Amino acid sequence: MLRTEKRSQRRIVTQITLKSDNPTLSISRGGIAVLSAYPLPDGLLVSLIFNLPGEIEPVTCKARVCWNQASRLDSQLYDIGLHFIEISDQNRQRVEDFIESEIKQFCH
Repeated sequence: MLRTEKRSQRRIVTQITLKSDNPTLSISRGGIAVLSAYPLPDGLLVSLIFNLPGEIEPVTCKARVCWNQASRLDSQLYDIGLHFIEISDQNRQRVEDFIESEIKQFCH
């Protein structure tokens, strides 16, 4: 289900493959939310590698943990918010293009 919310940046709910076992919950131009078995410390810097659906070349970037909360999907899991802090212009554009294509596809 595609869902948009009023935020400073457009965000979509989607599943994207990370190079880990953590499924994604949503993505925006500014960051990504993932599901985790354990909380991560606020401010922690992480390196991300993920593939957008339909793309072969992975997106690589660095992100900072900006929030943790108990997951609404499973009380034993956590939703983790990651803010992109080091991402190339090309990779940010790829994320934006993916979001826009998903929104257009849903709206038509």
